[in-house]
Amino acid sequence: MSTKKKQWFTKEMQKKCLKSRMIIVFCTCLFVAIFLATYDRDELDVGKKTLSTKDYIREKILASKEIESTKTSPNRKGIDIEQSKNKIENALVNLSDRIRLEYGNYLDELLWNFNESKFSPPEKLEKMFISSSNAKERLMRRMKIKFLRSNFLEEEETFIWSTAGHSAAAAHGNLFNQSYSAMIEDTVKDAFSSVNVNFHAYNNAMGGMNSNPELALCIESVIGPTVDILSWDFGMTDGSKEQQVFGITFWGHRAALHPTRPLLFGFPGGRSNRITEFLGLEGKANMSSFSFDPKKFQVDTFPDSTAKNSSIDSIPPALKYYICSGHVESSDECGKRKYNTKQFCTNTKIKGQVGWHPGWKDHMFIGRIIGLYLLHFLYLSIDDLSEEFTFNTDLNLLLDQLLEEELLEKQQYHAYANNKKNLTKIYPTYQLIKSKSINEILFFKQAICHTAILPSHTRYNNIIFDENNQSKYTTSFLQGISREQFDKDQDSSKQLPLIHNRNEENVCKPKNTNKVIKLDQDFKDYFIVGKQLREVTLPNAQEYKHYYHYPKHYKVRKAAIIMCPATCPWGKCPKGYLKFEDIESYLNQSDVQEKNDVVKLLINGENVSSVKPITNHCFFLGNNNGIAWKCDEDCHIKLSMQVLKDHFLFISSIILQIW
Repeated sequence: MSTKKKQWFTKEMQKKCLKSRMIIVFCTCLFVAIFLATYDRDELDVGKKTLSTKDYIREKILASKEIESTKTSPNRKGIDIEQSKNKIENALVNLSDRIRLEYGNYLDELLWNFNESKFSPPEKLEKMFISSSNAKERLMRRMKIKFLRSNFLEEEETFIWSTAGHSAAAAHGNLFNQSYSAMIEDTVKDAFSSVNVNFHAYNNAMGGMNSNPELALCIESVIGPTVDILSWDFGMTDGSKEQQVFGITFWGHRAALHPTRPLLFGFPGGRSNRITEFLGLEGKANMSSFSFDPKKFQVDTFPDSTAKNSSIDSIPPALKYYICSGHVESSDECGKRKYNTKQFCTNTKIKGQVGWHPGWKDHMFIGRIIGLYLLHFLYLSIDDLSEEFTFNTDLNLLLDQLLEEELLEKQQYHAYANNKKNLTKIYPTYQLIKSKSINEILFFKQAICHTAILPSHTRYNNIIFDENNQSKYTTSFLQGISREQFDKDQDSSKQLPLIHNRNEENVCKPKNTNKVIKLDQDFKDYFIVGKQLREVTLPNAQEYKHYYHYPKHYKVRKAAIIMCPATCPWGKCPKGYLKFEDIESYLNQSDVQEKNDVVKLLINGENVSSVKPITNHCFFLGNNNGIAWKCDEDCHIKLSMQVLKDHFLFISSIILQIW
C-alpha cells in the first residue's frame, strides 16, 4: 500500500472510531435521559411555564457557563500532542532530580519509567491510595478538559486543589510554606505549566474546626466556586464514633452540590470505617474519592535514624530524624528535631509546636507523594490523549464529549436529590434532629454562607460586605477590627461588626530583617452583637452574585436560617459569651414577648420564637410553624439581632438555605 493510501486509510479509521465513540456517548446520554425522566420529580414553577428538574439543572449549569459547548468558542488551534508529551517528560525528569537531592534513591521506585511500553503508576505508589471505582477515570477526564481548554481553546486554565482540615493540615508549628498543601503545589506546578495549565493548592484548613455542620454548609463560601480536588483532613476533630463516618457522608453530599463537583481526597488516619464511607460516596452521591494512607510505606522504606547500624550522616536531609524506633516523628530524637523554624526565625517561641502536629519533614513527604501521584495521572492523561487523536482529530467533538459526561453526572445527582423517594434513604439522621424533612434541607438545599472565618473565599474577595456599603467596618475587609476597638467605639450604625482575633497571630521574626512573617493564616474571627441593634441582609449583593445558583426566572419561596456561634477554644469562652442554652431557655418561655430581657431576634420583622439545635455548635432559627420562613421575590432575608443584657452574641456564620 502506498504512503498516500496509508494516510487516507488512517484518517478514515480515525473518523470511524470517533463516530463509534459518539454513537456510544449518544446512547449513554439517551439512557441517562430516560433514567432521569423516570424519576418522580418535583416540577419547578417558572413564571407561566413548568420546568422539570433535569431541564432546570441543565439551564442552571449552562447559564453559569461552568460547562459550555466548544462550538461557540472562537479560538481554536491544533495541538502537537507529542510536543506536549516531551515537555512534560522534561519537567518530570527535572522534578526527579530535585527529589533525589531530598530523599536520595529512596523514592526512585515512585518515579517515572518512560521506557515502558504502556505507562502506569508504580505499584508501591498505588498502594498508598485507595480510590472508588470511577475516581481515576474522572481525575484524568478533568485533567484532559483543562489541557484541551488551554491548548485548543487558548483559555487560561487552572487546576485547583483545596485543603480542608484541622490545625495539623493548616501546618501549625511550621512555616506556612512548609505545609503539605504548599508542597503539593511545589511538586506539580512546573509539570502542569509545561502543558499550559496553572496549578494552585490553597490551604483552607483551620485549627480546631470539624467538618460539619458549619464548614460543610459553607464549602462554597470558604473554598470558592471553583475547585477540582477537595480534601477532607478532619481525623482529629471529627473524632467521635458517629462523627467519624457521618461527617464524611454529609461532606460528600454538600460537595456534590458544589458548582464544579470536585473529586474528594480523604485522610482517614488508618480508620477502615472512614475509608469505607469515602468509597461509599460513589453510590450515595455519585462522588469519586481517594483515601491516602502512607504509614506502612514510610516505616518499611525509610531508614531508622536511631537504629544501631544507622549512619546518620548518610541519611538524606528529608529523612534524617524522620523515622525513630520504627515510628514517624516519634517523641525521642525525631520529636526533638521535628520543627526547623529556628533556622529561619530569631524568636524561639512558635505556637503550635506540639506532639500531635506533624513537622516539616512529614508535610514535605505527604506533599511530595500526593504530588507524584497527581503527576502520574497528568502524564497518563496526556499519554492517553496521544493515542486518541492526531493533529487532524476533531478536538471540538472530543472536548464536547468530556464536558457532556461531567454535565450528565451533575444532572443525575440533582435528579436524585429532588426525588422524594430517595429522601427516606438518607443515612443516619443528623445528630439531634430526627426529622426527615429537616435532613432534606440540610443535605440537599442550596446554602449561602455569611461567614467570618478565615481563610475563606468570601473574606479574601470582600464578599461578606455589600459592595455599596462604605462604613468604617469595611475599610479593612481582611483584618476586621479588634475587640478593643469595638468596645471603645460608640457606633450608632446597625451594621454587623466583624472582629479579627489579632491576639491569635503567630509570627516568625526572620534573621537579618525587621519584617515579620505570619505563620498561621487561619483565624476564628466572628461577628459580634451587643446592646446596639444590628441588622444583616442575606444574601447581600455580592453573595447573591457569587453564590446564588438558581435560574433568574425560578422563584425561591422558602428559606431556613442557621446560626453558628463562635466556638470557645479549649472550652474557655470570652467574658460575656451568650451561650446557646441561654438563648434556648429564653425563647422557650411562654411569656417571651412580655419579658424580653435577654436577646431579641427578628427575621423580616417577625420574632424568632424557637431554636432547633443541629449540634451543640449550630442551630436553626424557628417561628411558630417550624424552621421555614417565607421569602420575598429575590429571597432576601433581613435578620435583626440585639442582646439586652451585659452579654454578647459571638457569631461565626449565618447560613441561609433556600428552596
